[in-house]
Amino acid sequence: MALNSDLLALIDARIDQKNVRLTAVGTVVEWGPPAAMVLFDGSAVAVPVKAFGVRAGVGHRVGLMKFGTDWTVVGSYSPELPDKGYVTRTVRETASGSFTGQTLVQTATFVADSRLTYKVTAIQHIQSTVANDVANMRLRWRNDTTMTVANSTEFAIISPPMPTAGRGYPWTVIGELSGVAGDVTVGVTFARDTGTGTLLSYGEADRHENLILVEAT
Repeated sequence: MALNSDLLALIDARIDQKNVRLTAVGTVVEWGPPAAMVLFDGSAVAVPVKAFGVRAGVGHRVGLMKFGTDWTVVGSYSPELPDKGYVTRTVRETASGSFTGQTLVQTATFVADSRLTYKVTAIQHIQSTVANDVANMRLRWRNDTTMTVANSTEFAIISPPMPTAGRGYPWTVIGELSGVAGDVTVGVTFARDTGTGTLLSYGEADRHENLILVEAT
């Protein structure tokens, strides 16, 4: 049977289809579904791809398939990102003091993932025995389940004034931690900045609750 031009074209098309790569593996360099940038294995330049219904992030190894002219991420070989939002909190309803130097008054411990950023919010009550003293309120952290002032690192600070002697004022300090992993402890410290009084971080059930809240963002 003679092969006409249409049949030859069909045969050529089938051969071409056999030679087309329809699956691939690569590494995510930008992630913002429904679009992403992936560096395909064996390539030196990342290319734009589609991404639907897959949880992944920068640095993840992903599998891709070609649908029509579009490469699409269909799965991730890396561990899924933890959910964002609430991580942990601690509440202190007892007093801590009296002191003038840097003193740790409350901590919270959680397990961190280096791919997330952690927002730490501390709401604390502080008072002085002398009016118009000024304190400093610091957030500190450490890669462990325990903490002291000496073995931890500061990552946020405010300097709250105390205009009335013996009156507890609520103050809030907020900080962020990025690139941390494993067991992480965050804590709040107070110290007197200026003045002559001694400090007390007051706490009482249902009236003066001191809080540390950790959220993943």
